[in-house]
Amino acid sequence: MSTAAAELETAGLLVEAIASCYKPSPTQHVWQWAEEHVFLDNQQAPGRAGYYDSTKTPWTRRMQELDADPRVDEIIIPKSSRSGVTEAFFNIMRRAPHYSPGHVLYMLQNRDKARSVMQRRIIPTMRKCAGEYFTGNLDDVGKSLLRLVNMEIHVHGAGSESPFTEIAFAKIGIDEADDTMAVIDGEETTADLARSRQRDVPGSKLYIFGKMRYRGGLLWSEYIGGTQDKLLLPCPHCNDLIELHEGGLRYEHLAADLVSGDVPGGYDLRELIEGTFYECPACEKPIEEKWKRAMLEACAWRPTPTSADVAPSGQHFRVAEREGLDKYPAPFPGRVSMQISDFYTLHEKLRWGHLALMLLEAQRNPHRLAHFVINHTGRGYNAQEASISATEFTRWIGGRKNPDSGEVHGRRYLRGQCPIDPVLVSATGDVQRDLWKFVICAWEIDGSCWVIDWGVVLDARGFDEQLDRKFPIMGDVDGRAVSHDLCL
Repeated sequence: MSTAAAELETAGLLVEAIASCYKPSPTQHVWQWAEEHVFLDNQQAPGRAGYYDSTKTPWTRRMQELDADPRVDEIIIPKSSRSGVTEAFFNIMRRAPHYSPGHVLYMLQNRDKARSVMQRRIIPTMRKCAGEYFTGNLDDVGKSLLRLVNMEIHVHGAGSESPFTEIAFAKIGIDEADDTMAVIDGEETTADLARSRQRDVPGSKLYIFGKMRYRGGLLWSEYIGGTQDKLLLPCPHCNDLIELHEGGLRYEHLAADLVSGDVPGGYDLRELIEGTFYECPACEKPIEEKWKRAMLEACAWRPTPTSADVAPSGQHFRVAEREGLDKYPAPFPGRVSMQISDFYTLHEKLRWGHLALMLLEAQRNPHRLAHFVINHTGRGYNAQEASISATEFTRWIGGRKNPDSGEVHGRRYLRGQCPIDPVLVSATGDVQRDLWKFVICAWEIDGSCWVIDWGVVLDARGFDEQLDRKFPIMGDVDGRAVSHDLCL
């Protein structure tokens, strides 16, 4: 290529870059634009190849609409595993070269994962929907940097200061925030550094999202400072707006013999998955899974009230009071926070029945319960509150060795089995925030106590289910079972 031709090509690229900055304002929201321009293949959307379809994750529309809202500076989203939030952020990034060019930073847990996302999801889709903005220089398409004619896209791993040292970013996305964010040099967090690099960039946006691992963690701290919006759906019976959560699942009517069945509690697996429904907290009528899609199309995001006393009529929240009221009695200006759970998902293998099954399986295992809360509820798990150690009960559990004396106490029996013919069976519950600990014990006439079972459940209904259980008496020839007599 001659010098004159090269200069002409360079000039043409500059003209295109300048012209892109003066495109008319878009008439579509990001998600509407993506439905026409973003095609995802089987590598980017396994088993779901095709144009982006917001009806599969309609709750992400608001996040994409807020990108154009000048009143909003930050969007914080604790999410469940099947939420579509990451794809929504990528849509915002994909459209940016066309209407709002500016440098973008995407951060993930580690450098290798971030680079993998760049190669598998970012570069291929950017070629399809913004190919005219590629420079044509192979050096501009790298492992951690995609340089376009009018902006740059960077990806970085966790705990790094380097992306914040030189470049001012118009959009920053911190994914899996509880794993990606860190406290750097004992003072600033990753989010603080991000804010510092955006302070002088007009119209900049900070997105922080991911599964919330712990209440009290970095993502929780960002979330409580925002509006704490919840997704409310209209009940098809009474039209009140309701938040979906585990407390509304109903499957007790499916219980079979409590000492048999495929699922803990005696439930038949197929019947549990097919027959679980949601009960409206307002009219107490059953809501079927098949109605969920239509309800989602009429969904509304609403901020959590300051307290139940000021909750708007016709709106029903899981907890009608802001978290962290002592620190943030009102949202930080410009910060919108939203929480989404898998109780809203349309995924065929995460129906309400599947979630009920996972919840039942988790009730006697704190580790499974933690996994359920973190991956499916969008809420953080407090390990200190929820852990119930077996060593706390070793003085009373038969066949266990006392850690102090080394003495083996009583006869050996299985958890969930009553080793005696008791005069009394007690169930004790202890509520700590939104988790319930329980212990069920059998008593002899002389005051001897035998621990039958213990665990953690998520709500009062889960505790009631424990009260309804029957425990077989070990060695009883008649196959008798006992249930609780006294609840404390």
